[in-house]
Amino acid sequence: MLDQIFPATVKSMYVRHDQLSGELYPEEADLIRQAHPKRQREFTAGRLAARQLLSEFDVSAFPLLRDQRRAPVWPAGLCGSISHSHVMCAAAVASRSDHSSIGLDIEQLVPISDGAMARIATAAELASLQSLSPEDQRLHRMLIFSAKECGYKSQYPLTGEWINFHDATVDIDITSNTFTITFVRAIGSAIAQGSRLLGRFAIDSNYVLTGIHLPADFKFQ
Repeated sequence: MLDQIFPATVKSMYVRHDQLSGELYPEEADLIRQAHPKRQREFTAGRLAARQLLSEFDVSAFPLLRDQRRAPVWPAGLCGSISHSHVMCAAAVASRSDHSSIGLDIEQLVPISDGAMARIATAAELASLQSLSPEDQRLHRMLIFSAKECGYKSQYPLTGEWINFHDATVDIDITSNTFTITFVRAIGSAIAQGSRLLGRFAIDSNYVLTGIHLPADFKFQ
């Protein structure tokens, strides 16, 4: 599935939790020692998937810790992203000589309430949804949410900035499985109003996957 989203320069994995085996490194386990068992299972699956991908870059015995925003801290020279649901997890890793940042999100395709959607979507996005059939609207709601999660993950390693859902709009091209994120305001000094990110999505049974891969020389414009 992820080969529909990322080029060959991005190593990726999309797998069920129960298809992974292994244990967290002690430093990783310390991060979730007090977490709910469900959270522990999801976190463990994501780290194990990322560990397999890191081995393809000859990286071993590397605890994947997190920064103050809870984002994974990747080995020097590499970038990546992790996402998971209660059953599935996905990870992607690339060399910084090829890509400056990776964003990846996986979401179960379930209905999003009107109240939740009002917190996720801008007025323009909500208006555009009204022209869709109920079935298409259900898919587009989840795509908007997942694309914004993916967009945050891809910009954060480059800017260190926190972004709210209403700071960007998402345009979906369902025929090409692509989306465009447009920032409706400037984000710090790094992202100008009107800057865009381009991504791709894939749909697998009950899941939506979104991904963004930024080139090594990427600059927000």
